[in-house]
Amino acid sequence: MSSSHFAEQRYDFGGVIEHTNFVPAEEYGGRHLVYLSRYLGTDDPLWSMDDDRLLDRQLNQLGKMYGRNVRPLLERSWIFRARHGATMTDMGFHEKIPRMDSPLKNLLVASMCHIYPDERSVNNSIRVAAEAVRHLNLEKTADEVPRGLSFSAKYAA
Repeated sequence: MSSSHFAEQRYDFGGVIEHTNFVPAEEYGGRHLVYLSRYLGTDDPLWSMDDDRLLDRQLNQLGKMYGRNVRPLLERSWIFRARHGATMTDMGFHEKIPRMDSPLKNLLVASMCHIYPDERSVNNSIRVAAEAVRHLNLEKTADEVPRGLSFSAKYAA
């Protein structure tokens, strides 16, 4: 996906995920862990941009987003690039996915493998959780979450 097709043109990242919203900062010595997400093609200029330049650019964008200089808050940073962001499964993977019903009474298994053949995402994780809720006969709650595969999974199939 090139920059020109990205939803928010002002930012090089699609999300700012603060891990310490889930685990208290005290668990990390009072530090806050933040992840900037972005999935892009290797033809996108950001893919080959020098790490220092990319970091400088994104810190400027974060500063604009939050209305203050964020550089003094930065202790360390890492930039990761991977050509493939999705899990690669082997032939017959769908036959290896365990049933949600477990042999133990009142125990359901709902994990990332149950998302297959869809892509890993928060939305699809919520859909898998809703399926587990349906197994518990709580249809009204579960029906607030759409059923079925996402557009990308339907397209890939």
